[in-house]
Amino acid sequence: RYAGYVESIKTSGERLLGFFASILDLAELEGGRRVLAEHEVDVDDMVIATTRRFSAQAQRARIALTLGVPCGALLIGDRFSLERMLGNLVDNAVRFTPAGGKVTVAAYAAEDGVVLEVTDTGIGMAPERLASLSQPFAFSDATLTKDREGAGLGIAIARTIVELSGGHLAIDSRPGLGTTVAVSLPLRQMEQRSAA
Repeated sequence: RYAGYVESIKTSGERLLGFFASILDLAELEGGRRVLAEHEVDVDDMVIATTRRFSAQAQRARIALTLGVPCGALLIGDRFSLERMLGNLVDNAVRFTPAGGKVTVAAYAAEDGVVLEVTDTGIGMAPERLASLSQPFAFSDATLTKDREGAGLGIAIARTIVELSGGHLAIDSRPGLGTTVAVSLPLRQMEQRSAA
């Protein structure tokens, strides 16, 4: 019985530390205290690495986590932050998709940029929920967070990273049908660096 208490205390402590880390992360990003690095990022490699990180979580939840076809694109950006952004989106998709559902992570290259998409067959959201989604703690509503851990900062952090990277984040969702989050990132940073 005491071992169970210790495990519960340990788990709660880890969750609390995770919440504090997310709050500090968002504060640093929004306050301009974190400068994003600029390195060449292989988009396919980043997508594969991020998806692998969540494969065990998806398996435990009995959710199919799939990859789109490779896009062959390269970006100039902060690999760590971009992986954090994509990881937040995949984590949300897995947590809010019921067993038997599907989450797909894909990347598409265009002449002027790259689009990253995370699509799920989860619970979806009503338009009024979408309007407040990028605000910190947007998932504080118990009807959404029941049996789902999280501080409600994932989308806010993801959007901040995308905007600091010169991109745009858009969300399309329908209650009961699922959600698609699309992130557009420009290639002009790479072109400007090549020209310098």
